Amino acid sequence: MMRSVFVLFLWVCCCNLVLAFDYDGYKKTTLSSIVTESDVIIDSHGEDLGLEILTPMRAVSFSNQILSLLAPCDTNALFQILVMQGHERNSLPAVSFCLEIENESGQSAVMYVQDSLVSAMQSELIAGDVITTWSVWVFSNGFDRKPYLLLNAYRKGLPDA
Repeated sequence: MMRSVFVLFLWVCCCNLVLAFDYDGYKKTTLSSIVTESDVIIDSHGEDLGLEILTPMRAVSFSNQILSLLAPCDTNALFQILVMQGHERNSLPAVSFCLEIENESGQSAVMYVQDSLVSAMQSELIAGDVITTWSVWVFSNGFDRKPYLLLNAYRKGLPDA
């Protein structure tokens, strides 16, 4: 069974686009492209330390394999960035879990997962599953050289599945 999860509020809040979840508003890309661009962003500042915040954040969609199961994670950096970009902390959705995704080349990224998605994801997904994601790329971390995204919606399997 295909399951789509919509989070209208975050779409409006983070992307400042339309008042409805629009899958077409997400740029189709690959994790390889995001990791390559992330490396360029990090390296362009002459060092590989700290967070490189994307302004504006980018709405992206791609499919990849789940590397790690959902786990509680530190979301302070995410919320600090969103607040710095003008969003009120108390109006943002709860986020307290992350998962890591990986492509066939071994490149990986971290996804913050909204608490409203966690229950469904825990019941239907396992490490190794392929998921299609609709996310907002928020920042790249120079310490682990990974892009960090905020998951807005997902579907188990490839987009046409």
